[in-house]
Amino acid sequence: MDAHTLAKKIVPLAREIQALCEQGVAHWEPRVDAMIATDGWDKQEVERAFEHLLDLAQHDEGLRLFKKLCRAYWATDPNTVASYVQQYREMWDS
Repeated sequence: MDAHTLAKKIVPLAREIQALCEQGVAHWEPRVDAMIATDGWDKQEVERAFEHLLDLAQHDEGLRLFKKLCRAYWATDPNTVASYVQQYREMWDS
């Protein structure tokens, strides 16, 4: 398979992945904002958000949202945040 044919197959897939990440950010951003706005944290909800945001963190907007939650939750549970930051590094950091 030549490079042109390969590119014709890969580009649509990359666009689909980007669109899915954008949908994920649109889905999670109001939830993250709501979690941050409340005084109490539901640990299971936060961890569920972190799990999903890790998948989105390969793209700029997903990473921005992941960092936003990390910064907000740090004062409450730095060990959990550190764990998810480590997972991010293992998955996406080069």
